[in-house]
Amino acid sequence: MPPGTILLTPMTVKIQCQRKRPWQRNDVSRKGLPCAAAFACTDYKVQGKTLERVALELRGTRTTKMDGTVVPSQCDPYGLYVQLSRCRTLDGIMLVSKVRDRDLVGNRVPEEMTAAQARLEVLSERTVEEALRWLDGDAEESRRPR
Repeated sequence: MPPGTILLTPMTVKIQCQRKRPWQRNDVSRKGLPCAAAFACTDYKVQGKTLERVALELRGTRTTKMDGTVVPSQCDPYGLYVQLSRCRTLDGIMLVSKVRDRDLVGNRVPEEMTAAQARLEVLSERTVEEALRWLDGDAEESRRPR
């Protein structure tokens, strides 16, 4: 079996009948695979949603080679936050694979995102300054005699 393959074996579940009527005599057995219907989404798709239960894969979308082995990259900090904050309780979160130290420790915001944030802050400050100058100029105009 290839690595990473999960073997599902059939399970039998016996449901005992609560005999409330004399004609209710048979118990029920059900045999099937232990699967539940589910769907997969990206962290982008579930932003703003609240879910009761989630199964998370806290890995990046790219892979890198380490010692000749293909290893998933670390999850970006924003994606990590979005994934972990979608569920109402910690009990509702299941991790698909073991979390690696490098997925959490030393995980940094990418430089281009930090630069973009700094640029937005500068633009915000300029906008406020220009608006205040405009308002001050408007106030001076209203004080002048006509």
